[in-house]
Amino acid sequence: MRVKLLDVNDKCSNQFPAWSSVAIVKSDNNSRPRRGQTSMKSSLSVLDQDGTPLTLSVIVDSRRDIAENEDSALDNVKSLLEVLDQAPRVLTVVAPYWIVNTSDLQLEFLSNKPIAGQFVNWSSSMREPKKNSSYDLPQAFVNLGLSELAQQEKLVHDPRCSSFDILMIGDEMASRLTMRQKRTRTRYGNSLFEYVSPWCDPLSLHSAEKSFSNIDIFPQGKDANTGPISSGTLSLRSEMVKAPWTCGGRHGTRVIHIFNRYKIINEMGRDLEIVACHRRDCSVTVKATGQPIPFHFNDSSQIQFRPKEFGWLWSGKISTTRKRKEVTLRLLHRLRGQAIVVRVEFLTTPSSPSTSLVFRLASPPPFRLENHTMFAFRYGQSSQFITDEENQNWQRRDLSTDCTLLPYQHAEFAWDEPDEGGKAVTLELGDVVYTQSLAEGHSTILGTFALEKIAPGSFLKVSRDDFAAQIVADGPTRVLRITDSHLPTVSTSEQES
Repeated sequence: MRVKLLDVNDKCSNQFPAWSSVAIVKSDNNSRPRRGQTSMKSSLSVLDQDGTPLTLSVIVDSRRDIAENEDSALDNVKSLLEVLDQAPRVLTVVAPYWIVNTSDLQLEFLSNKPIAGQFVNWSSSMREPKKNSSYDLPQAFVNLGLSELAQQEKLVHDPRCSSFDILMIGDEMASRLTMRQKRTRTRYGNSLFEYVSPWCDPLSLHSAEKSFSNIDIFPQGKDANTGPISSGTLSLRSEMVKAPWTCGGRHGTRVIHIFNRYKIINEMGRDLEIVACHRRDCSVTVKATGQPIPFHFNDSSQIQFRPKEFGWLWSGKISTTRKRKEVTLRLLHRLRGQAIVVRVEFLTTPSSPSTSLVFRLASPPPFRLENHTMFAFRYGQSSQFITDEENQNWQRRDLSTDCTLLPYQHAEFAWDEPDEGGKAVTLELGDVVYTQSLAEGHSTILGTFALEKIAPGSFLKVSRDDFAAQIVADGPTRVLRITDSHLPTVSTSEQES
């Protein structure tokens, strides 16, 4: 028996255009195995355009053995007959490993031996080069109509993508798998440049089923021997999954699923720019579609974001590797003085091993500042830099991010840098007339308050006797209320009545 690989349109595959080698299928009834064993196993080899062989196994089973080992997907006679037909023997052509890449990155793979089907001949792809144009290596198998794989929840296939890349490893003795971004070639004038990246750390092909491994892909450079690129790595993840029954799972075929470690979901109603802190020049725009967008970045660093509109400052730095469900930040507009509070949620589910970062406006906010006086104040985040048993010393984080709280107004508040330790809000007198009336040497700082550590109902000590401060609760929001100490106070119960 010989085979030829076809594409989804039943046409000859571009990666494997020729017929395979011959596989000898014996029909000696005396060699029939015991129940539950494979009767015969042979192999055939298919060459891709570059001459790299793909070795496939040909397994002969009796129809009775398959019926006795059926799984829940073939639990009735009609389903079984659709797969088997009426022949007494069934020939199954399988590969020991499949590589399913749903990361949206063009990757190149290497096992103990070269993996077939990844490239076409360079000479044919570079036959008519155009000036200043790039030539990417063709994709691997694209979908191939394998609805069994697309419907597997374990593979976490993103429904936004109509296709995903598939390769087969024919080497049964393969023990490791490594990968990198696909090589690209660019012609400038009469010169041809090849861009490659270093191989990532190898993955074990003998790992347990449903085991996960983190993958760090290096960006492309002009030399594969330069080591890690300073721009950082791209974060992916892999999972070892048993193949579906009709794709060789009965004979031990395993699927190495490569997927994104992170996805971004923008539910803010406006486009966002997101960037890894070490690469401000390479931002990613996330449209306000509410759909998951793959986000490839080095999660050993931190990220920042801002609305993609003129005047917005970058947010504080947040880490994606901390074990937390959400983090809330304040974003500022440097021209309008506008501030918004954004909540970033970290969502993981058992059926989806990747992490989704959901950006949405925070409602209600974690804090609110209320000014019940006729004077204006300035406020901003401070950080604790020295702590001992008696004293707490605070340092203003960034005066340029301070905002003004006008008389009888309130403002929603969250930390500018939520990952910093010892966070507090500093209130400063912002009324020019009032500050000019102060004696020389008197501080204009009203107080610095660690809002997360103060229980609701507490009265706070301030530097000026003209004012009083209190922490009250409004549902999940902690309210810092500034009042005039010379005016009578109204209790919370009287305000509600």
